[in-house]
Amino acid sequence: MQKTANYLSNNIFKSTLRELLDYLDIPDATFGKNCNISTNALVKGWLDGTYHPTKKSLNKILDRYPVNIEWLLFGTGKMWKVDYFKSRYEIYKLTKEDPSAAEIVENLVLIFDTNPAGLNRRLGLPINTLHSIINGKTKTLSEAVKNVFLEKISFIPRDYYH
Repeated sequence: MQKTANYLSNNIFKSTLRELLDYLDIPDATFGKNCNISTNALVKGWLDGTYHPTKKSLNKILDRYPVNIEWLLFGTGKMWKVDYFKSRYEIYKLTKEDPSAAEIVENLVLIFDTNPAGLNRRLGLPINTLHSIINGKTKTLSEAVKNVFLEKISFIPRDYYH
């Protein structure tokens, strides 16, 4: 139980949780909603170090995200048990032949467990780029957008983007 005491006294969880939220690129409230955890507990308690998560709350996080519990509580080891986004790609990748640009972008939003604005931030693209594709104003992915996808999302093969 010494390890638990270190985690509680050193606020390791507070910093690893912040790192996880930054990696996922989602707001605190979205994380709480995704894990079915009160946003008040998350924002006001865990992130400012006032409160520590219960075992039940930790299990909710682990049920939703394949996070390494040793990393989350103690900051040791790798963040993920499996590569989160790569595993989501394997689950959600498009199998349809010749998908539209909008279908590709919507699928990337699903893979990255975000919304178009979050995907734009992750990829460093202007918000209008992905919105115009999703809304059908842009029918194909430009080479510049494909290149950003390839550079920033290395686990997805080039032919995925046509």
